[in-house]
Amino acid sequence: MMVNKHFISWSLENVDLMTVQDDVLMAHIRIIAHWLDKEMQYSASMPVRFSADRLAPLTARLEAANKRFDHQRRDLQWANQIHKAYQKALSNEFSLSGSPKINIKIDETEFDKLLTTRRSVRLFNNEAISDDLLKKIIGYGLWAPSNCNVQAVRYVLVKDPQIRKKLEINSFTADMGYCTLAIIADYRFYPDGDIDSPIHDCAAAIQNILLACHYYGVGACYISDTGVNTDKCREALGINCDFEKVTAFLWMGQYDKAPAAPLRRNPEEALEWK
Repeated sequence: MMVNKHFISWSLENVDLMTVQDDVLMAHIRIIAHWLDKEMQYSASMPVRFSADRLAPLTARLEAANKRFDHQRRDLQWANQIHKAYQKALSNEFSLSGSPKINIKIDETEFDKLLTTRRSVRLFNNEAISDDLLKKIIGYGLWAPSNCNVQAVRYVLVKDPQIRKKLEINSFTADMGYCTLAIIADYRFYPDGDIDSPIHDCAAAIQNILLACHYYGVGACYISDTGVNTDKCREALGINCDFEKVTAFLWMGQYDKAPAAPLRRNPEEALEWK
């Protein structure tokens, strides 16, 4: 079994919050909030006895973080939401129940078209994409499944031509498209047995984003090889911690004509029945 040297155990007893490093403190907050969130999710299908003792470690770390950082810091917002929800659960003001089976009312022909006409676009025009649309498209990546819902994927969207020029991968350069999206995995949240999960989590998010691009008429080209995580690319993106890995780039932009469809294998060739 491969060892993940970056994993931070969620057993967080006897930690001096005054001396712990900033990035470790933030990891603690994410880990504890994640487990409290799972506990609340379980309450929808089984009896759960919420405990103030289990909330206390998150309370202490959020208080420490608010002393160190701006309380509006983006990566604290989710944990603060979990903290408030768990407080409501303690006072019996929180309830979470599953919804009935959802039937998606999308025409089957249109659904088929969405999945089968997506192409990797490599020839873009000069039209801009609004920030609101980019945020909406990337937001669908957050709804992709992740290992144990750890949500340890983040994104860097690069529009600056000078930075994009430094992200050249093989023949893909800053001249391609309107912007470049870097997909980044945080390895601190995956134990040894889940060492491959960061790549799977990023891939699931990428597929959501690619389909959203296609739906909104935005072209995208998915690049994933060893070149995306080079020192040059990491420096350009401002990544200076070894627990994060750049897993892929998406070149995104408006386009006039989609490339021809490549030939695909039939299901009979790729599927084995047992």
